[in-house]
Amino acid sequence: LSNLAHRKCKASELKATYPEYFIAKNRIDLTPDTDIDAILDKVKGMYAGESITDIDGVKIDFEDKWVHLRKSNTEPIIRVYSEAHTMDEADRLGKTATVIIEHLKTAVKDHTWRSSSAVLHIPTLSFPYLIIHDSIFHLIT
Repeated sequence: LSNLAHRKCKASELKATYPEYFIAKNRIDLTPDTDIDAILDKVKGMYAGESITDIDGVKIDFEDKWVHLRKSNTEPIIRVYSEAHTMDEADRLGKTATVIIEHLKTAVKDHTWRSSSAVLHIPTLSFPYLIIHDSIFHLIT
């Protein structure tokens, strides 16, 4: 309120000076025996080149967007929150994280994950293909 008084403007005028962001929410259902911590550790390793906060789950900050993967304390799920400049981009980021987690669920459970894994193409995505190679995800446009 003091900022509004100092600027002598309406709340809508002040809001218009800030960049616009949109948030998408997704969830990934797991089984009670899923090793959620191992999956989140793998994701942290994959995005080690980005800014990561792991205080409450794993939050990956990109230059102009972010995704936060958070395990539930009451049910076997991972909540996926993503934010970007457009709703489509926020939704795409959240869905990309969901696909990553779905593939890691199986790999961690079956102990088939290797840090220098083979290239994996996910052709069912409606956005740029995701490739897993040497623990790094690349979006190919």
